[in-house]
Amino acid sequence: MTSTDWRFSIVDAFHAHFYIEDDPESRPGVEWVIEIARGPACVKVLVRGVFADDLGPKTRADHRYQAQTGIGFLADMIEDGWHPREGEQFLIEIHEPDEDASPETGIPGNKLPRVAK
Repeated sequence: MTSTDWRFSIVDAFHAHFYIEDDPESRPGVEWVIEIARGPACVKVLVRGVFADDLGPKTRADHRYQAQTGIGFLADMIEDGWHPREGEQFLIEIHEPDEDASPETGIPGNKLPRVAK
């Protein structure tokens, strides 16, 4: 299954500071509810993106890049064989775009371990 078989839509999003397990300090980031649809199948998953410590002000203000990173993460998961299920939750870390990132999206590989339900 390829990610091009699926449609991704940001349904809801908010920026906040988040406490991550085993980290005493909160971290700034954004949380999205992303709808993933393929034919009649449609599920919503939650992706929380926390900002890397070295993320610059330009990238912190670039909400489009941040959303593309969240969607790109899910597309990569589908390409790797993941089958979306309603209500799944993920945690990613958002970094500066890599020099070798896709010129269309600027999305590097920004994965952290999956968050348990």
